[in-house]
Amino acid sequence: MALVAVGTCVALRIATSLPMLVIIPIGLIAGAAMTALVTIYFPGHVARPDLIPEPDTVTHTYRARRAFELEGRHYFIELEDRSVMFLSGGYLWNAHMPNSEFVLSWKRLTGFRAGIECIGKPLEPELVVPALTEEEMRSLPADGAILEGRTYDDVKEELTRRRGAA
Repeated sequence: MALVAVGTCVALRIATSLPMLVIIPIGLIAGAAMTALVTIYFPGHVARPDLIPEPDTVTHTYRARRAFELEGRHYFIELEDRSVMFLSGGYLWNAHMPNSEFVLSWKRLTGFRAGIECIGKPLEPELVVPALTEEEMRSLPADGAILEGRTYDDVKEELTRRRGAA
């Protein structure tokens, strides 16, 4: 309401020569009217932006068998069902990854990663692949991707052959 009231006051002051004592009540009435209209036509709408709830967060728990690291906190993780997941992002810096069990959360509407919680035991990476070039980094899967049709050993062998490993 306040933004509508201020906007109306500014617009009226610029467009007319009415005194401020007339403009302020008009702005307040306009703000109240807009708030009422929004409440009637958009019943789920919250009038104060600071009270708008965050979009729903989706969580999923994963169990890991083993993992290897690409230098810089990027991980290929073999999951319990033998599928391979790739994790990469700033949210991993404070996590105890790789880990035998972890919960990933992300925003339902945007898909942005909301965080990670490690609830298992730390796993020692089987190997650390040296840093990749920018071009090689662009060819990596998206964060959180489950690799289709590729085994953990195949991915590890391919990256080891290309870059060498420590």
